[in-house]
Amino acid sequence: MKPFRGRGAALLSIIAALTLAGCAPSPSSSEPVADRTPTAAASATPAPAPEPTAATELAAALIAFTAEAITVFAEDGTTLSSYDYYQEPQQIIDGLTTVFGGAPVETFHAASGHLTDRAERDWGGFTLITETVPSTIDYHPQNTVEATAAVVRGIRISTVGGFAVGSDIGTAAASYPDEIVGLFDPSNGPVVLRMGPIPLPPTDDYQDDGITTAVLASNSDAGPAIARLWGPVLNRGA
Repeated sequence: MKPFRGRGAALLSIIAALTLAGCAPSPSSSEPVADRTPTAAASATPAPAPEPTAATELAAALIAFTAEAITVFAEDGTTLSSYDYYQEPQQIIDGLTTVFGGAPVETFHAASGHLTDRAERDWGGFTLITETVPSTIDYHPQNTVEATAAVVRGIRISTVGGFAVGSDIGTAAASYPDEIVGLFDPSNGPVVLRMGPIPLPPTDDYQDDGITTAVLASNSDAGPAIARLWGPVLNRGA
């Protein structure tokens, strides 16, 4: 059996300390006793109360876009920011860059067909499309958006009714039965559905009644799920 040398040494040290304390001479009554009255200098100064810190900033959890605006929400439903499609493009770019935590990939396109010069800024499934020269036509905003993913850089993307890329397009069509563009048959080709239409009053450019703007949804792969959301888009009175 191995001797407990470590414990023995410690015990000896304790005993020695106690012994020395017991042998130390106690002060005699003739020796002066030190004044133990605390002085002002030695008195404890209370520490200043800590200043209150700002509440932790809420993190973005959802971007919901309609035909009117792009709105950023926290997980608890708090609105963090909102952008309309007629704002200066750089304001929207800066805001979305902050939300997504990084800059987009930029692509520039020359005018072709009915499309004007435009810039696309893609954060990996959520794209801001900006016309280089703002249109002078009523109800034609300089900015539009497109979503091809349900989650982008950790942020959920949805539109009116909570529909998102991957949602069942049949369910969405049932919510807007009068807004189906063409025959609804997912097995027989792509479907385009106008979602959340907003009526607009007639103007000099559009004098007919019934004009609306909406978000469009498509099952571009002819499958049962929404593959693309984009808007706002006018029906041009049709």
